[in-house]
Amino acid sequence: MFSALLLLFALFACARSSPLVVDYSKLRIMLSRSACYGECPDYRVTILGDGTVEFSTRELPVVADAELHRKYSPTVGVVVPGYHRTKISRETLDALLRQFQDHNFFRLKDEYRAEVTDGPTYVVEIDTGHRKKRVVDYMGLYAGMPKSVTAIEFSIDLAAGTRRWIEGTADVIPLLQAEGARFDSDLGRSLLMAAAVRGELTTIQTLGKLGAPLADPYVLAAAASSNDAVMLQWLLDRNPQQSLSHFMPALDSAVRSGSQNTFGLLKAKVHLRSMSRNDATDILIGAARVGNATMVAWVLDQNPRIDGNEEFGAAVPVAEAAGGTCPEDRPLEQCDRPRVVRMLLDAGAKIQWSRQGTTGSALGYAMDINVATLLLQAGADVNFRSDEGEPIIFSVYDEDVALAMIAKGLDLKSIRPADKMTVKEWAAYQKWPRVVALVSKTGA
Repeated sequence: MFSALLLLFALFACARSSPLVVDYSKLRIMLSRSACYGECPDYRVTILGDGTVEFSTRELPVVADAELHRKYSPTVGVVVPGYHRTKISRETLDALLRQFQDHNFFRLKDEYRAEVTDGPTYVVEIDTGHRKKRVVDYMGLYAGMPKSVTAIEFSIDLAAGTRRWIEGTADVIPLLQAEGARFDSDLGRSLLMAAAVRGELTTIQTLGKLGAPLADPYVLAAAASSNDAVMLQWLLDRNPQQSLSHFMPALDSAVRSGSQNTFGLLKAKVHLRSMSRNDATDILIGAARVGNATMVAWVLDQNPRIDGNEEFGAAVPVAEAAGGTCPEDRPLEQCDRPRVVRMLLDAGAKIQWSRQGTTGSALGYAMDINVATLLLQAGADVNFRSDEGEPIIFSVYDEDVALAMIAKGLDLKSIRPADKMTVKEWAAYQKWPRVVALVSKTGA
């Protein structure tokens, strides 16, 4: 019996470690990644036995779900779309094949599909000329899929060098030159924008020599989001006598990303020009959203609409400032929400508003007790209700804010109309022990 078990173990070990039998003339390895309800890279890469790599964004979606995702996805998520070819070495190819062997790819299930929606689908296929295997990965790690599948997907991308096309890295430029690509085009703009986001001035300069459109407002916008003043200044020097509208996307990008260095350069460009009230309002919303007092102070001088635009669902600057928290690595002078809220209130911003059938209160957005205290001192109504009759306590996610509202007379018997949830139940759901204890004492 013992010898039989040893034999079985030896056979199992042999099966795990035996090399793949490969006919290189027929070998084909393929990885497909599909769109999602977002901006997931959507492409297929194929590696052949002679080392040929084929990258394409033109293939049909791998499954029906992917087809639906592609229909509603705003982009293919690839900087250099289309069809492209290159070559890898036999050593690289053999190292990839060892990954399939080491991870027992042929022993995997054919499909790992989680019961979730909106994600991308990945498909790995291999045909060695002797055996074929196809594994579908739809959020597979949530469905018991071994991590080895993700490792193989990563290894295919690494071996094929797909990053160059997906992200538009500098090493894709000579490949595109060999293809005869024109850089004075949307492709050139996309490459410039990608390089700007990464802060790669040398790549931008190379692309400029090849005719890529340096005087493009959205290239400036990408550079403005990077907080790299040297790179942005280099681009601005090549965008002289442009209209105000040319610089507005960049100013908006600098503000929304909280990029203080690039904001300083751009405000000098637009300060002596006439900014429209709509533009000033958009900039104010962005500055309030990131809690940047320096930016808010500057744009308040440009005559914005202090309460935002009147359209249905339009953002309200004081609510944008009240919501959210500051990143730990952001200096206080660049993210000081209480100060911004104070500035907006001093400029006449309303704490509560009503527009085209919708109502709101900045207090319901407060994620910072200091902000909430300011709003309460300025007269915020703790029992304010939305146009649907929902008390704003059910929009609060910070226990200290909730306690401050209780101290100011919050009606502890408030009910959320949609599901009849009580304040105590909301506090339990949010894991607010102090609020639960306080409400329990009152018997509400």
